[in-house]
Amino acid sequence: MKLTLFVLSLGVVGVASAQTLVSNLHLQRQQSGWICSGDMSTAMSFTPGFDANISGITMWGFGMIRTTPLIMNIHADDNNKPGAIIFNLSGTNPGDAWSEYNFTATAVGGGGSGSGGDKPGGPGAPNGTGNIRGGRKYWVVGSSLAPGAIYGWGHTQGGGGEVGMSGWTIGDNPKVRHLNGAWEDTNWIPSQFRVNGQPVPEPASMLALGLGGIMLLRRRSR
Repeated sequence: MKLTLFVLSLGVVGVASAQTLVSNLHLQRQQSGWICSGDMSTAMSFTPGFDANISGITMWGFGMIRTTPLIMNIHADDNNKPGAIIFNLSGTNPGDAWSEYNFTATAVGGGGSGSGGDKPGGPGAPNGTGNIRGGRKYWVVGSSLAPGAIYGWGHTQGGGGEVGMSGWTIGDNPKVRHLNGAWEDTNWIPSQFRVNGQPVPEPASMLALGLGGIMLLRRRSR
């Protein structure tokens, strides 16, 4: 019975609920934002402090003209701009009121040029890592299909700054792309979003957990 209880307690560690990995939603907001439409895509970057499993994002947004839905994706980095899509994001389409909207991530591919294994099974991705890699930049991109569809991705009142897990950061300025043109730098203030997910335990912490369990079993068996 004691052994069974110990095994069950280990199982609880692996089913933790989604946590805030990094966010700037806490910053003062404006009811205005950068456009995501069929004519223009807006992208914000984030860089993980360690490997993690992303479950989705939450964005501050508004649907001005909703002829086609807002499209949100997470892209690998390709030379400091959005590269290949590695996660589709699905959720409630922003309505006619500024609010937080949640999107769930579904992995779709193995990363783009220079990604080096941004999901399990991608080039250079060792077993046991999360679906994103620490120290690599990623991009959340908003767009739509119809040129007439217009969504606002709300931005902060002033500067940047983030909260969340140690070492995780959000980029200072969005990038934009008009139609299918090149991605352009901006000096705009950042759009607001939160990355949700779970940290991947480091091998050292898992080893410590295992050794602690062995010692516990030894003490109970005496």
